[in-house]
Amino acid sequence: MQVRADRVSLEGHHGTLLPPTSLTFGEGDLAIVHGDPGVGVTAFGLALAGRLKPTTGTVHAEGVDAGLTELVAVVDAPGVSEPDDALPLRV
Repeated sequence: MQVRADRVSLEGHHGTLLPPTSLTFGEGDLAIVHGDPGVGVTAFGLALAGRLKPTTGTVHAEGVDAGLTELVAVVDAPGVSEPDDALPLRV
């Protein structure tokens, strides 16, 4: 299985959260997305996990029938990975 993000970008109420960004990783890989605060790494992680719909681009898992939310885990780090209040979230 591979998870592939192709030119994913994210826009929020305050402007661009993430410019077009691509990444591919396979089953068992450890993918670390690192950046300074405010550059969109949390939003990108949420998009990779299927928890936030990209404004442009695509994220999909190749070779599996399940959706991203069933395949990708998001590690919660209170105060770090909490999305901006302007992001609509469903529980």
